[in-house]
Amino acid sequence: MSTTTLAFRLACEPDVAGLRALHALPAGLSDFQVIEYALQKQRAADKPDSLPAALQRVVALAAIEHGADGMRCHQWALEGGSERELLQQFLARINAGTRLVCWSAAELPILLQRALLNACESVSWPNALRLAPALAEGQEAEPQLEVLASLAGIGSATAEGLTAIQRCRAEVVLIQQILLRYRCLHGELTAVDFQQALAALAAAENQERGR
Repeated sequence: MSTTTLAFRLACEPDVAGLRALHALPAGLSDFQVIEYALQKQRAADKPDSLPAALQRVVALAAIEHGADGMRCHQWALEGGSERELLQQFLARINAGTRLVCWSAAELPILLQRALLNACESVSWPNALRLAPALAEGQEAEPQLEVLASLAGIGSATAEGLTAIQRCRAEVVLIQQILLRYRCLHGELTAVDFQQALAALAAAENQERGR
């Protein structure tokens, strides 16, 4: 196995400051009112009931890096820092030849556009695998992460009361396990590789919990 994969899951919230500037909204409007105004404009234009990628601020990000030297878990949250610092720390894990892996088609545009808006730097922009669209094989509806993970007996990330970073961390573990099966299916991993990777993932999770 020579390819290094970097599976990630991010959590976002509306970029209220960006919305205020974009729509020249009065300072007296609350954050809630600003968000509702933007969503109403989306609905009026028959657009999806969600904000464009550029207006979704990344507040948490979890990743699992899998390469020749093993597997490592990473997590970043704002917690008083800046979005640029969060994104830059994630991008620092990318090297030439890294294969970036996300679940949905929506996550990569958010990562790319928010990194661009924050003037982030990267050694190399990687090839990317969007797992859900790849598994959908042209069907309009993408498979849901929780459903597929449950059917595969992998686990769940639906516990109540999780923070944004805790949910990202739980979901990226599911993504990584599905990715390992996907790579086996495509001949990238042998059965021995697969079992070793599962053991490495369990060890990486235990190490992360111990921090």
